[in-house]
Amino acid sequence: MKENIVLIGLPGSGKTTLGRLLSQRLGLQFVDIDVEIERHTHKTISELFEKGETYFRDIETEVTTKVAQARQTIISTGGGVVLRHNNMISLQEKGLIIFLNRSVKSITGDIDIQMRPLLKDGVERLNKLHDQRNHLYHQYADIVIDNDTSLEETVEQIIEHLPKTLRKH
Repeated sequence: MKENIVLIGLPGSGKTTLGRLLSQRLGLQFVDIDVEIERHTHKTISELFEKGETYFRDIETEVTTKVAQARQTIISTGGGVVLRHNNMISLQEKGLIIFLNRSVKSITGDIDIQMRPLLKDGVERLNKLHDQRNHLYHQYADIVIDNDTSLEETVEQIIEHLPKTLRKH
């Protein structure tokens, strides 16, 4: 039985913000994998990326495998978690995968892309990430939610798509 809700999507798609809101609404725990990585390594995501993306992805896989074993938890993933099939296998074991689909235009209008390690080159880089990852988000998603409305409306839309077993908390 799926007892976790796993949010995937591009950086800036709303995974952390919506994850926290869902946690409050549903009374479930909330875990942000990027925060767990920083806690585990005592380094920021940017510092880890300075050692190379492969180095970061190895740590991300290690932390994702642990976090995926949680129960009754909303899990916010890093945008690149889908790049490693093993990450998604771990998350799918107990988790309902929700892809927060958001346009690059909406994302760049909302976030400070200079604060994101993979987005230092701005809109061009975000477009490349979209092109590289979008098919993977769709491939792994159990549910696709277009995050193009207000936060409250998006939370309601997610809850409407959840099985009753995840809504009753």
